[in-house]
Amino acid sequence: MEIFQRAKAKIRALKGVPEIEEHLSPEAFSVRETVRHGFPNGATALAVDHVQALVAVGNRKGVIRIFGKSGVEISIKHDISDPEACSVLHLAFMINEGFLLSVTADNTLHMWNLKAKDITVAQSVHFDEKSVAAGLITTLCAPILSGWIYVGLTSGNVFAVNAKTFQVSGYTIYWNKVVALSQRQRPGSVNAILEHPEDSNKLLLSYDHIVVLWDLQNQTAVFRCPMKEAVRGVHWYSDGKTFMTGLRNGGLAIWSSKDGKLVRMNKPHARDSGELSCHGIHKLKWMSCKGEPMAFFTGGLPLRHEESSNSITILTGTQALQVAHFEGRVVDFACLCHGVYPSDVQDPHSLVVLLENTLEIIDLQSHSNQKFNIPYDVVMSSVTITSILYEGNVPVEVIGHLASAGSKIDVPHATKRGWPLDGGVRSQERSSSEPYLIITGHVDGSVRFWDASTTTISLLYYYDTATLYEPRRIASRPKRTSVERRLDFPKQQTPAATPSPQPGSLPPADLPVKTPSRGASPATAAAAA
Repeated sequence: MEIFQRAKAKIRALKGVPEIEEHLSPEAFSVRETVRHGFPNGATALAVDHVQALVAVGNRKGVIRIFGKSGVEISIKHDISDPEACSVLHLAFMINEGFLLSVTADNTLHMWNLKAKDITVAQSVHFDEKSVAAGLITTLCAPILSGWIYVGLTSGNVFAVNAKTFQVSGYTIYWNKVVALSQRQRPGSVNAILEHPEDSNKLLLSYDHIVVLWDLQNQTAVFRCPMKEAVRGVHWYSDGKTFMTGLRNGGLAIWSSKDGKLVRMNKPHARDSGELSCHGIHKLKWMSCKGEPMAFFTGGLPLRHEESSNSITILTGTQALQVAHFEGRVVDFACLCHGVYPSDVQDPHSLVVLLENTLEIIDLQSHSNQKFNIPYDVVMSSVTITSILYEGNVPVEVIGHLASAGSKIDVPHATKRGWPLDGGVRSQERSSSEPYLIITGHVDGSVRFWDASTTTISLLYYYDTATLYEPRRIASRPKRTSVERRLDFPKQQTPAATPSPQPGSLPPADLPVKTPSRGASPATAAAAA
């Protein structure tokens, strides 16, 4: 290389061409990601911290997006080289602790420190899926104020992880202790783990055909509820006296936590339609309210309907039945509640629904369960983008005019209540001195204008180009019969503009003062044994 450079210099000298010093380096042309906009493609997991008012979404590529108040969006990603191993399978907040738990496809449990300036994985623990005692992780449970993380596995066992040291405890709930002595077969994977609302010494363990109430201190089963129909969902009532299960035959069963006996069973959609056969229930939440309790579940529709994965049924009490439909498959859902502790009256006010391509929140306090206008850029990719334009140094007046015009657009069927998430703190600094604009064209004919001056973008204005292609009406000629022909294009719903958001951080919030009765931890139970 040096010989070539010297020869090149001699040729330049003979031709009288001055020597040019090159200051460019390959590093100056390296491509790196600075800002990520849009919704995580292929969403797989959802978590909600109802105290901090935060929502986390994970996807197949290992990306986690955290949403708070308008303008608070944080994107983090697992540092895993294997693309098939980084998929996020489960998410769970350690409520009001400032930590987020994630499980990736390589069977590793990660803890993210959300209180740090640069959010990274604080600790990780790997479970050997080839181990007889372990297997693949199927569910997580991180009870509030517990200090323990319970991990359910395909082997049927439950491990306890210390939340402070992130070490797997010696206390393990083995499947052969959970089932009756006469049963020698494994009960299957652990589908759900729920702490008793009034007694932290007890865990409700759900398998395919059995639900067990486990006593941590005495290391024994309080009762076992064998199920003829496979269990697809389970949830405590806040008083801890009963719990509900969603079954494969579309039924909802309520059981007593005192002796494990059946209290009541019904099929909401069968009663409503007059049919006896229904599709199975997949996910279930049962919430106490100031009035009648509310149950939320997916599935359970009559067999005459195709099994729909894009709807959620809302059952109030035992009679009122509503079905909310969505434009996409429901991956998961959770409730935002006024109650802080599991033993409080939950009184849900909003329903967070995770779809494969977007996030929606329903106002449960509205008359007809209206949806909130999403203040994030998740709606950017909810309709396929066909073209995109990035404009820099846009005059501030243009941004102002677009925002003013967008604010005058009324979105039909949207709730008037304010955005229910208020977590995080939004910074007041802008990422650039001059505003930047992103213009996107979509497959439905809409054009959207976005303020991209900060690390988060906001929708300024929405225009439906379909109105440009409606031909004028032409009067018929005299003495001749004519048929008026007109193309009617459906007009799209136009989301209202939101103020330009700013980048932010996630501070801890003060937990309401309450000292619930806590029982012995798995560590003390193991020592006592």
